[in-house]
Amino acid sequence: LSRLEGKQLSRVATDVLDKEAGTTGLFQDKRGTVWFCTNKGRTIYSYKDKAFTKHELANGKYNPAAFQIYEDQQERLWLVGFKGAYRYKNNALTNITRNGPW
Repeated sequence: LSRLEGKQLSRVATDVLDKEAGTTGLFQDKRGTVWFCTNKGRTIYSYKDKAFTKHELANGKYNPAAFQIYEDQQERLWLVGFKGAYRYKNNALTNITRNGPW
């Protein structure tokens, strides 16, 4: 994960991520927090004020393997991956199906 400031590109996650981890689903929310997935979508990090926070994506006995991150008009974070859509709130994932929970 790198940051472009002016014409300078610098790595910002060298101490957090393994070189082979890779990132997916990069997204910046309305509060300026940058969210991204690593570990083939199984782990999510947030980056704010030059600090990283790791959020484990566990819902029962499997991980959703998220590859996209979105924010809705109510500023709720959504992750889309294998096995469907998940809403992230209070450090927990809720699997959202056709029947909700909404």
